[in-house]
Amino acid sequence: MNHKQLQQDVTDTLDTAERLINDVIISAPNKALSQSYNLKLKKLARVRALLLAAQELLAACRELVEAYDAGEARGGSVDWEDVNAAYSAAASALRKATGVQV
Repeated sequence: MNHKQLQQDVTDTLDTAERLINDVIISAPNKALSQSYNLKLKKLARVRALLLAAQELLAACRELVEAYDAGEARGGSVDWEDVNAAYSAAASALRKATGVQV
């Protein structure tokens, strides 16, 4: 299974879980059960956000590796613009995942 297919499968699974939880909330026989499932929905949203951040971090890592590979192919000279772009992508993903300014 390739990266894109895995990403789509995870997204589809999260979407299905969200729909199921929403269905349970709508049909909940009492307020306590509804609140319990609302909490589960919030946790699911956090999981989705973390997965998206992880995907962005992986993409940034891939950019960094590609920058070094391209530099090696050019005889060992890394293009710092490529490295800076990968750093910016990684810093942005870390901010989203952790809330910490990098």
